[in-house]
Amino acid sequence: MSTGIPRHYDTASEAIADLQRRGYTASWPGGVEPGQALAPDAVTIDEIYRFEGMTDPGDAMIVMALSSADGASRWLVVQAYGLYSEGGFGPSIRQLHSRQP
Repeated sequence: MSTGIPRHYDTASEAIADLQRRGYTASWPGGVEPGQALAPDAVTIDEIYRFEGMTDPGDAMIVMALSSADGASRWLVVQAYGLYSEGGFGPSIRQLHSRQP
């Protein structure tokens, strides 16, 4: 779980590397059995970071760290957004609760 203290990263690569170092290693929804449903209150968004594409709009992305309620599983979600994104997070991510204020 997150310490609750927001961190600052200059790039998405920095954020991904640090989150992986802190145990957010599986890609969402890795480790979830096919057909298994997770209730929205069983997974929490621990941290979320948004990166703007300063020189290239294709670089705009969101990096999220998710964890299970029991703390046994941690996931990393990396999603492009903006002009070049393909859809969005889908209903499963939108229903999650965030630990960040």
